[in-house]
Amino acid sequence: MTQLDPLRQWYCDACGDVISAPEEGYVLWQKEGLLRHSCRIVHRKPPCNESSFDSFDGVHEMIGDKGLALLLSWIDKGEAFSANYKGPKVKDLREWAELVRRLHLPYYEEARRFWGQAKANDDLHETTAYLPDSLRALIERYGGGDR
Repeated sequence: MTQLDPLRQWYCDACGDVISAPEEGYVLWQKEGLLRHSCRIVHRKPPCNESSFDSFDGVHEMIGDKGLALLLSWIDKGEAFSANYKGPKVKDLREWAELVRRLHLPYYEEARRFWGQAKANDDLHETTAYLPDSLRALIERYGGGDR
């Protein structure tokens, strides 16, 4: 199995191949009014870069401190901009959290491929499942990789 460079490589949601660098990927989403949904991480090149999506940013714009600040603004612009919270600009918070995890948690992108196996073997623990050491352990246990 391919071993990803954490926070530098992702699996393309269109073709399944590895996006080998942040500059080679897009984060796509659709909009329903002001609400973002159906987020995907894909290669920049066709056919993976689907034209049916409303908006996109380069993966390189969505990682690191800048990317995290941008993604958090989808949930709440902050008190400095709006005293009255009007709710998130995402349709599904779980989908948003998944995108944040994929872009910002080391080892998450690779480990998520093993959730089914880990769940079947009772290897997921809700308080520690997303910690980098736990994610790396899942990859080693189910992916056969040394890290």
